[in-house]
Amino acid sequence: MEFLENFTKEFDLKKSFYYYLGSFLFLGFLIGKIFETLLSMLRKNMLKSALNSYRVSIYYISTISYLRFISSIIIYFFIIIFIIISFNKFYKEKLDPIVEATSKLDTSYLLYNKNELSEGAYTIIEKIYYLERVNIKNLLVLNERSKTFDTLLHEIRNPLSTIKGDIKLLELMNYYDDKNIRDIFKRLSRNEERIENYLKSISDFKNFKDIKINLDKQNIYKLLENIKNIYNENPLICIESDLSDYDIFINIDCSYFIEAFDNIIRNANRYANKEIKILIEENKKSIVIYIIDDGPGFSKEALVNYNKAYYTDSSLDGSLGLGLYLADIIFKKQNINLSIENKNGACVKLSIPKV
Repeated sequence: MEFLENFTKEFDLKKSFYYYLGSFLFLGFLIGKIFETLLSMLRKNMLKSALNSYRVSIYYISTISYLRFISSIIIYFFIIIFIIISFNKFYKEKLDPIVEATSKLDTSYLLYNKNELSEGAYTIIEKIYYLERVNIKNLLVLNERSKTFDTLLHEIRNPLSTIKGDIKLLELMNYYDDKNIRDIFKRLSRNEERIENYLKSISDFKNFKDIKINLDKQNIYKLLENIKNIYNENPLICIESDLSDYDIFINIDCSYFIEAFDNIIRNANRYANKEIKILIEENKKSIVIYIIDDGPGFSKEALVNYNKAYYTDSSLDGSLGLGLYLADIIFKKQNINLSIENKNGACVKLSIPKV
């Protein structure tokens, strides 16, 4: 009954359910009535035959009684059956697609089949994507803190190594015979070891590389629309597409992809003079995205060290700090190759394999 699904497409779930239930109740009643009529006719014919016969078997009379009983309940039987069918049909056509779309975090079905449940599911998915973006931003902040910790650890370890060496040297020299002095050096050695253990605990702090990527099949057109919606208010950004066919799919984690992509855009935005061009091309095996700004470009050192942790190109005031390093980690986890070059300014190239 595809017409019922299309007819109730714009209705809310409550109204749709009433139509499904009413339609199937009517069908159940109609079919039950037809069977009741047929059984009644059969019973009448059997009664006539019995009256015209001199001898009638008990089995024959029992059959007539059973027909009477069946004809009295047949309508209710079909009504119950069709109520069950209506529930099943309603679930498969109205609820199950929403459940499946929600489990896959796919908003495409929800956008074109709107009801109160699909709108709620769409809101939940958007909230999930928002929380994922917030989580990534928190991870970025955490890694910035980690950079500070690394610097602090380095500055602490240098004098600590000197202190440790001096303590060992004094022990070898047997310079101190006084028990109090020996106790002091023992405390120094013990506390130096405690500090080293604290520093090791900080160093072992969970690394950003431990993030979990969930790859999902995405249409390139959907990704481009997402990018356009995010950056449509940025006057510097110009998006050009050279794709021959938008029916192309890629495997990415959309939330992490956008977050890593945004790192590149923020970097370009910081140094662009008048324009940031996002150019999308394709070849036989992959989609290629170029992010090109008209700024000063990358230094020779940056072209080699851009994907090293905490590398900073001082000539560009730190433009290659943690951003490209984290973006490179995220893209590698999605089998996306990130490379940089100078092309009338800084150019970041992303090669995304086609599915």
